[in-house]
Amino acid sequence: MALRECPECKHEISDAAPACPSCGYVQNQPPKRLAPGFLLAAIITLVLCLGTPRILLVLPVAAAVILSIVSLIRREPFRFGAVIVILLSLGLFAINVSDLRRPSSASVAESSGPCSPADFTVSDLATPQAETSDYIKLTGMLHNGCSQASGAQLKWTVFNSDGTVAFSDDFWPDSTTNLPPNGDFPFDTLHSAPNGTWTYKVEVISTTAW
Repeated sequence: MALRECPECKHEISDAAPACPSCGYVQNQPPKRLAPGFLLAAIITLVLCLGTPRILLVLPVAAAVILSIVSLIRREPFRFGAVIVILLSLGLFAINVSDLRRPSSASVAESSGPCSPADFTVSDLATPQAETSDYIKLTGMLHNGCSQASGAQLKWTVFNSDGTVAFSDDFWPDSTTNLPPNGDFPFDTLHSAPNGTWTYKVEVISTTAW
């Protein structure tokens, strides 16, 4: 049995005594375990990251990583939990950065742009011939100069000799099928024949991607 100094009152006490007889200091008591306060704060911060706008996500992610590192330095219990929080935070940040760098589908569509009537041309128009005494037939070639597959609507307008409109016919030459980029489509259409002499024009009035 040996004597040693009490850390509280500085009196000599036996190392076998359960407590100091002078001040009551308890010897050989187990060390106090730290509460995982910083780890809990890191977990809560990581959960809050899920509802944070992407542009501001770096702030709670950084806070979660710092709190987890402090928890490791303080040797709080459940240290593996702090490591998991750090890995999840860094993974969430990496996903967010890649999403921000990737152009959205809307921006891609805007950069390429939808096809417009100006992208289509009509050529090889043949003077409408009377198929019967009651109908005339229009033939021609529709060309898609757009970088995307698209359909185009044509307007066939026939004018009387005095400039008035005899009839106007809107139609989709290729029905509901898209014309491929730089593709050609021969078309034809019938209409009842106007009276007397007449002139006509054919124009692209709208486009759509079916």
